[in-house]
Amino acid sequence: MKDIIEQIIEIDSLAFENKKKNEEYLKNKRQEYENKLVEYRQSMFENAKIESEKIVSQISDVDYNKSSEDKITSINSKIEKKYVQIEEDMVKIIFNKLFTKNTEYSLGATHTLNTLEN
Repeated sequence: MKDIIEQIIEIDSLAFENKKKNEEYLKNKRQEYENKLVEYRQSMFENAKIESEKIVSQISDVDYNKSSEDKITSINSKIEKKYVQIEEDMVKIIFNKLFTKNTEYSLGATHTLNTLEN
């Protein structure tokens, strides 16, 4: 009886260790993906900033009179609205790729930023 109890304790200890290892693995994977999302978001912000500066410079080159400031404000508002929509769509796409049940994108798969951008 003592041997059986010792075996049960040993099995329980191994199961507990495996559980801890799996939890740590999942925690690390989650942090890895969160870091990739932060990097991706920052790069998208930089790209959007560059593109918006190009658009603003193109708009600035046009000879507007002072009454056209409302038009500029309207254009800036439209640009911002479009950017927010694109950002939301990109975040949805990324989360779908990261957390889909498809084995290609499961936690067991190795991802790089290049695979996330595709």
